[in-house]
Amino acid sequence: LEDDYDMSENNDKGLNERRKNLNILVAAIYRVTDRFPTDEILRSRLREQALNILNHAEHAYLGDEEHFDKFVASVRTLINYCELAEQQNWVDKKNFMILKSSFFNFLNTFQAFLRPVSESSAKFSLPNKDNSKIDSNNHKFTNRQKSILNHIGKNSSSHVAELADM
Repeated sequence: LEDDYDMSENNDKGLNERRKNLNILVAAIYRVTDRFPTDEILRSRLREQALNILNHAEHAYLGDEEHFDKFVASVRTLINYCELAEQQNWVDKKNFMILKSSFFNFLNTFQAFLRPVSESSAKFSLPNKDNSKIDSNNHKFTNRQKSILNHIGKNSSSHVAELADM
């Protein structure tokens, strides 16, 4: 009985860590969209989608398979909205690159947390893009951004909390 309590306590810590990481990501969506024109529909859609992700994640934590599928779809939709907003040049494209990568990393760790390894063999990843565009002289990265990109490049999965401390 004591071992069961320890496992439950460790699982709760992992769950709370994931909640914290997701809240940080949602807050980042709000900070980035603050720079959008106030009447822009993508501003409200990105925020709504981030809140949907929070909602579906909470239900998925409780074992609701339908909400897990909705969570996955919501993350993918949010990524698509980021792609559209990125093309508008309202904010630095690096913000979207970091957000998209962080949401995909969260999706992968979330899936692994909720499902055994055999069930979670499918990993989600960003579409392959020509990274030479990122390194061009037109894009100057701050030391923090370089550190985050370097960390993401070396680690197939990263926690947002790790990136926030950089």
